[in-house]
Amino acid sequence: MPGPIARARFIENVLEITSFDLCDDLWWRTDSEYGPITFFIQCSDSFGYACADAEEITEEDVDNLRKAVQDIREHNVSATWGPLLYVARKRNMQPLKELLKMMSDNERVLFEVLPENI
Repeated sequence: MPGPIARARFIENVLEITSFDLCDDLWWRTDSEYGPITFFIQCSDSFGYACADAEEITEEDVDNLRKAVQDIREHNVSATWGPLLYVARKRNMQPLKELLKMMSDNERVLFEVLPENI
């Protein structure tokens, strides 16, 4: 279990990365085994049809989340697809084809290097 300063930095980093246009993608829980706080990226209906889904963000994942958001921002003004890119990379799988079709060509190439979602 990390110390209070490391935990506070983790919380601050996650909130900073997902601030403004990405805040809808961030979920958290504080009950029972999730306390004091556990963060998730909401990705329902992104990797499977008609399913509730979320991917946990751990302290080890913060740099990967930041990198995914930065990579998307380099290809587009908005980082909208950044959290989804983080989840796709963590799962090593593309999201559903319907989502890929909604992306610009510049954004889509970041996902197409991953294995297809079958």
